[in-house]
Amino acid sequence: TVVTLAPQGIFRYPADFGNKERKVYLNGEAQFHVNRDEAHPFKVYEGDIVATVLGTIFNVKKQAGDSVLLVELIKGKLRVETTNKGGLPTQSVLLSPDERVVYNRHNQMLYKERWQAQPELILEVNHIVFQRNNFNEIARKIKTVFGVTVINQSKKKNWLFSGEFENATAKEIIENICLVEGLKSQVNGDTILIK
Repeated sequence: TVVTLAPQGIFRYPADFGNKERKVYLNGEAQFHVNRDEAHPFKVYEGDIVATVLGTIFNVKKQAGDSVLLVELIKGKLRVETTNKGGLPTQSVLLSPDERVVYNRHNQMLYKERWQAQPELILEVNHIVFQRNNFNEIARKIKTVFGVTVINQSKKKNWLFSGEFENATAKEIIENICLVEGLKSQVNGDTILIK
């Protein structure tokens, strides 16, 4: 197994896995290349999310302060579950290649969608929620979910936004926020400028 951590990522594992499951704990972002071993399942815990490896390569993405976590499957199969306080599964999603799960920490729901790591595609997310988020929080969430950088070049810096979007692109979300806040936006490649 190979684990590649993103900056500020924390990865914990026991000195000895024992005879059953291989449980590891992540805080932040990482990519996992895991060899299949049915006798010793590999489980990645990130808060109340558990990703059970069925022989695969996948990413777990979350930035500090974000209420959205992404699990993106590149190769193989992966089961992603939410758990309750007792550690019992409450929702389970099976992913195939080019699928991902978006986990919303506010409503504790998993949303499965098609996904491809191709920068020329405009990615859509099934469901994204903002609750009195400031610009920095919104920009972090847009970067995490869509891979799009948002820069506020306007003089209006202190504002909070609440809203809920279904099947929207990053551009559509920012355009709606700008409409509410009396601002304008401009797309430059994978960057959106607010003016």
